[in-house]
Amino acid sequence: MAGAQSDYPFTRDDLYGRTGPAGPRRLPLPFLSTESLTAMLYKFKSRATADVIMLEPNGRQLLQIMGKSTDPHGIVTAAQIPAALQALEAAIAADEAKGRPDAAEEDAAGEDDAAGERSDTVRLRQRAAPIIDMLKRSAAEGHDVVW
Repeated sequence: MAGAQSDYPFTRDDLYGRTGPAGPRRLPLPFLSTESLTAMLYKFKSRATADVIMLEPNGRQLLQIMGKSTDPHGIVTAAQIPAALQALEAAIAADEAKGRPDAAEEDAAGEDDAAGERSDTVRLRQRAAPIIDMLKRSAAEGHDVVW
């Protein structure tokens, strides 16, 4: 079927970017964006638990709280886990103290939450819960946590 017409608006050569008389032709790929290609994930691993995957900003925040490097690869040794747990628990307590208004302020605010924090905001305690669980189980079994 040499020379047969196709119902498609482009050819195989168009898809693979082969050059033509006007130079290379690239078709736009709207489903790919540079933002989706640059997003980073942290994947925390331990022999004691399943993997924990976090988006880069959340994982970086927890690593900074634990006093670890935010490099793409790192380790929390079994000996370092108790200090990391204490740092996370202290940060959670500080976050909850900062986010909780006094009782007098609550009465003054009444039903108006415009000035306060939204109730559907994910708190540090919720974000850190999987890592804290992983660290506790890893410490109990004497395993390291890597990412």
